[in-house]
Amino acid sequence: MTVGERVSEEDRLIGSRIREHRLAARMTQKELADFIGVSPPMVSYWENGQLPVNGRRRLADLARALKVDEHELTGQPARPGSSPVRADAARQVPPLRTVLRKIAARVPFDTELDLTAVQAQARMMSLNRMSAAHIASAKALPGVLAAAAAHGGAGATALVESLIAAWSCLRTMGYTDLSETAANLAVRVAEEHGDPAYIGQAHFTWINSFDGDSAATAVQLAVKQADLLGPLGTQEARETYPMLHLMAALQSAVMRDADAAKDHLAEARGAIRWLEPPADGVGFLHQMPTLLNCQIWEVGVAAELEDSAAAIAAREQIDTGAIELPSRRSYLNIDYARALIGDPRNDEKVVQALREAERVAGVHFRLSPATMDLVRVLFMRRRRPSAEATKLFNILGISRVS
Repeated sequence: MTVGERVSEEDRLIGSRIREHRLAARMTQKELADFIGVSPPMVSYWENGQLPVNGRRRLADLARALKVDEHELTGQPARPGSSPVRADAARQVPPLRTVLRKIAARVPFDTELDLTAVQAQARMMSLNRMSAAHIASAKALPGVLAAAAAHGGAGATALVESLIAAWSCLRTMGYTDLSETAANLAVRVAEEHGDPAYIGQAHFTWINSFDGDSAATAVQLAVKQADLLGPLGTQEARETYPMLHLMAALQSAVMRDADAAKDHLAEARGAIRWLEPPADGVGFLHQMPTLLNCQIWEVGVAAELEDSAAAIAAREQIDTGAIELPSRRSYLNIDYARALIGDPRNDEKVVQALREAERVAGVHFRLSPATMDLVRVLFMRRRRPSAEATKLFNILGISRVS
């Protein structure tokens, strides 16, 4: 086959996932090529969708080099013997992919549910997102999305809320390309609806889908959306504003701009202090514009900056007993582990944090690509991992260390 000839859409998606995981692993095309024994141009052809990856053996080599499972490159269900939770999650993806494609193509939907019932279902998807009930969401979302879309403009806010839930669910399950599709659709629907707060929340979600190469664009877009919301006096806009600055802080950390990250964190804290605490504790679209959530984000920013001292200091300021939502407690512990993993002397603290993440939100822990990466690191640098680390390895259903 010549370059660019008869390359399927599936092959192009595999290529985009190879690039995504290579960048996440901070590998150059040459480094990846050397690892698997091909030329750097071949890696470029794969990533740009100009040639397919031929053969399962080559795919297995790529997965081993990138420290991911093969299904994370193919987008197909997990292989037999992998984590049952991950296999169950993979089975829910095809119906979600189908309904997202239909929404993108503006295919008409029908529903027997009235608008009030659809809005209630959308709120339930947000609650599932915050309680880390990702499998339950994945099973319900195709029907909820279709019902919201069936109501047209009247169902726009429910559709945006459900698309944000779909983004979160797919991202946690490791389907980052499909999760970005959901986020893009949320932006499109929100902009057509015209409510600034929904537009801001949709952009917050979309920006969260950006890879490290797009961090500068992410910061600019987050600040632009925050500036648009700043003059508005609605409660929804005032709650969305600090969340966008938290996102700008995180993306600044990805760029290793610690000063900018600090400034955005300070802006978010200042805005939150002027807010009335959300009556339900979670706020507009369940984004938790609270000082406690801001502290949790500080740990995530420290993790991106690979600043273990700052992460430890931020973590010590948090009253974990006050964190009621399992998803937030899980994210906190996983980010804390990410911040500490760089120093082998912190391995036991990493294990403790991961065990706590598994305890409070087991499904989220088993699905998160970050936990897979962290546990693999523990095993690769320890000839005899501790019993607790071994339990984590077994919980995740990792068949071997790549």
